[in-house]
Amino acid sequence: GRNVSIENCIGRGPHRRGGTGVQDQMEILAGADVVMTDCQLTDSDPATTVFHVRKGARLTVSTTSVSKDPAASMSSVEAGGTLVVE
Repeated sequence: GRNVSIENCIGRGPHRRGGTGVQDQMEILAGADVVMTDCQLTDSDPATTVFHVRKGARLTVSTTSVSKDPAASMSSVEAGGTLVVE
């Protein structure tokens, strides 16, 4: 949705449950405008992408801590998507 605010959240170890999708901590879909503040995201799986922003979506992240596997991707931003880390 538009003008979505996520505050003080905790995300731990997402798990892909079959299908053809990917394993993301946060996936922001087309048309969404999200602000994430004061969150904690942790995962040890190298297959996880922390922030996945689709075409036509916007994610702004501030004062959020991320702990991930060194081989994991911090972000995947499709053409036309926007990721702002403050």
